[in-house]
Amino acid sequence: MSNFKIGCPEADGGPSAAIHYNYVLDVNEFLPIVETARKIPGVTIIKSDKGYYKVTSPSEIVLNRKAMNMKPAVWYGLFTGGMNGEIAEFGREEVRVIGTNRPL
Repeated sequence: MSNFKIGCPEADGGPSAAIHYNYVLDVNEFLPIVETARKIPGVTIIKSDKGYYKVTSPSEIVLNRKAMNMKPAVWYGLFTGGMNGEIAEFGREEVRVIGTNRPL
């Protein structure tokens, strides 16, 4: 398990145990992430005018590479926009992101 806080585009006051933030670059290759997240109950998506989407969730988000038709190279760049949370699992086909209050 890895705990990351990578280059968040805005100050969020730190992660909480219940909510995490993923920042998804606003490029065609990453739009399947946004489209998939829209289908998850409780997820909020805000499009920034700075070139990214902010995906906020009060619970875990599980994404499947094949279900989103993402090529491996794009998949491994999944978090290039930044995040504020914890990667609980990251495999070749699936990733699970959760909130955390553990110090970084």
